[in-house]
Amino acid sequence: MRKQLTGGVAALLTMLSMSVFTNSTGSAVGTKTVNHINTLAALSGVAAPDVEDSSAADYLTSVCGQGVYHWQENKMPIKVCISSGAGVPGFRPQFAGMVRHAFSTWAAASGDKLSWKEVKSPSEADVNVGWTDQVTQRATGTEAGETNAYTQLNKATGQGIIYGAKMSLLTELPEKQFTDNDMAKTILHETGHALGLQGHSPVRTDIMYYAINADQQPALTSRDEATMAHLYADYPSTDKIAKAK
Repeated sequence: MRKQLTGGVAALLTMLSMSVFTNSTGSAVGTKTVNHINTLAALSGVAAPDVEDSSAADYLTSVCGQGVYHWQENKMPIKVCISSGAGVPGFRPQFAGMVRHAFSTWAAASGDKLSWKEVKSPSEADVNVGWTDQVTQRATGTEAGETNAYTQLNKATGQGIIYGAKMSLLTELPEKQFTDNDMAKTILHETGHALGLQGHSPVRTDIMYYAINADQQPALTSRDEATMAHLYADYPSTDKIAKAK
């Protein structure tokens, strides 16, 4: 079942879809899957409108239009499985390192409220990261990455729980390889979705802008960092961050 986004967030998140799925008890009430999609700006002439003051310290209101979603404290460290990429055209070994760096970068931005560790088996992972060379075209451009965050919403409080996620990352275009910078930006963006930033920033330089573009650096801006810190501001800090190898 698809849901219609409303208000200013709907205008911004032209590539965000939401659907209800059935949980283990057979009930679909209050439970949903959020599918986040970002595109390569180089392949799209469509610009997202600003919906908030670009001088604001963070953009939490833009990424929490459908409710606030967190990983729970008892899920720390979040277990991440990064598939090998073997046999996927365009995959380069450094991509896996970019994923490790992205999780550590966002965890640090949370004020060390989030932590993660790498696991080998998809069955024991909270987040599974995979690779594909299958290109998907959308109205706003080519899909560079997609993250499905599996969530449950408490309708009474408006607070949501994230209990799993799956990231799929495009490795190449039919006639062009991605630069390392483009891949680093895409991986940082999709990791932000997996950790709770369900929407997009309206500012082109932020890594959570809906489209990868030349105005971004392959790093978080102060607004990206402040938004993640704001999202997890009420959590205790942890020293369990797994360092990238």
